[in-house]
Amino acid sequence: ELSGGAHALSQSKAQPNALKEGSPVHGQTKRYSATTYDPEMDLRIHSSFLLSRKTEYCQWEEIRGQSCEKCTRTVSSSSGSGGRERTTTTETYDCNCVTTFDYIKSWKPYRINSILFDQPAAHHNPQRDPMPSKKFLSKDAIVDFGGGRRKEMNGDAAATAPTSSTVRAHLAPAMLRNGIRNTRQRTIKWVRNGIPPVPPFYARWIPDRNRYDDSNDLFHIMNNNKNNSNNSNDDNFMYVGDGYFFSPYKASNTERIFKYFMQYLEGTLLDWQIGDLLMPISCEAGDIRFRYTVQDPLNSISILGQVSSSSLSTSVDFDIEPIKVSSHSGKGTGRGRSEAEVGLVHEGIHSVQDMIIAEDRDSLYKLLIFRVILLLWSIWITAYRDNILIKKLFRLHQLESHSTNLRVLTPTRIALTLCIWCGLVGLTWSKIWGIDLDSSMLVFASVIFGLYVHRFPPQPFLSGNESKMKND
Repeated sequence: ELSGGAHALSQSKAQPNALKEGSPVHGQTKRYSATTYDPEMDLRIHSSFLLSRKTEYCQWEEIRGQSCEKCTRTVSSSSGSGGRERTTTTETYDCNCVTTFDYIKSWKPYRINSILFDQPAAHHNPQRDPMPSKKFLSKDAIVDFGGGRRKEMNGDAAATAPTSSTVRAHLAPAMLRNGIRNTRQRTIKWVRNGIPPVPPFYARWIPDRNRYDDSNDLFHIMNNNKNNSNNSNDDNFMYVGDGYFFSPYKASNTERIFKYFMQYLEGTLLDWQIGDLLMPISCEAGDIRFRYTVQDPLNSISILGQVSSSSLSTSVDFDIEPIKVSSHSGKGTGRGRSEAEVGLVHEGIHSVQDMIIAEDRDSLYKLLIFRVILLLWSIWITAYRDNILIKKLFRLHQLESHSTNLRVLTPTRIALTLCIWCGLVGLTWSKIWGIDLDSSMLVFASVIFGLYVHRFPPQPFLSGNESKMKND
């Protein structure tokens, strides 16, 4: 046994019958088989644990800009006893501002709603989404621990089979929910006979990390698309190379007539631009393309989970599923209790301690990045003098003068920053891990800082020019 009570499956003397349901297990192996399947495309990828479909949409994007002219005005003010001394100053301000709208059409990993565009009819984005981005986990992943493989002769064909000392286990899909650590996401490209193409001279020094499969595996998809095209199916996806499956957008006659009518109403029916001449060589708004990335470790893998006897297959000794971990935080029955699943799959040879330390380090990095970004956002929102949120928070938006600024003392600014940061971190912490002492202390600190800000709130004051005009 390893530390923590995890049974070592990598040893040839491991006895699967001695393992009880719920027992933690850990092992390393180079022998595994797994396939992933996309039912919507009827596509099966061999030797893969995780398959990701990444969809892109051809969409119009509106870029709004504003150009202003610089104007000057003379402001006079009186000072001294009786207002006898008058001073005159010249100031500049923005005037004759014009808002411009530019439109760019490109591939986006998300859809853009064009109904709020300045020209929604001329730059309409269809919202069809027949193949959204999705992940597919292997449901038939089999791993062999310990022992070796013997060669069996079946007629003229030679096959390999595990020896009697081999422990065979089925990897539950929940073990692959977070992917395989240290394994790259490789893009799948289908080429003839699965032979990688010869790269150009300038790219021969760059490692090619793509995966190349045989294009013959796509023949059944192409035949299905031909049959669907006869049935007037507009969502057919054809393989167009470079790993992409493409589906062009086909607008109906009714949609075209309605679009022309709306363009006539907004005055853009005859508004042709240079970009419209490039339409044949660019994508059409509404086109969709996607390609697949796969996680298929090329080296050994290390697994940490627990034994489950719920397997329906007789070809495996047991299933490996995530370890159920229950944590209690706070006081009271059932309060502050949260359950988590720990199922780790790492590429390479790693011990139990190394796997847990690596996962803990990854979580720490993500946590620090989240907290730093939240802290920077809290500093920005308190340092921005014309922030609408702060003005509404302290009811300063009801002031009639548009030249009103906020005078925020440094202690109040720091207290407001910590109030926002501690409150959001504390609530997020209690939501994920339950109510405990740490989250309660953060929320309590947020309340204390909030009371200080309420006692010493930001004070409005008029700018210098506005004050001079008011005195005048």
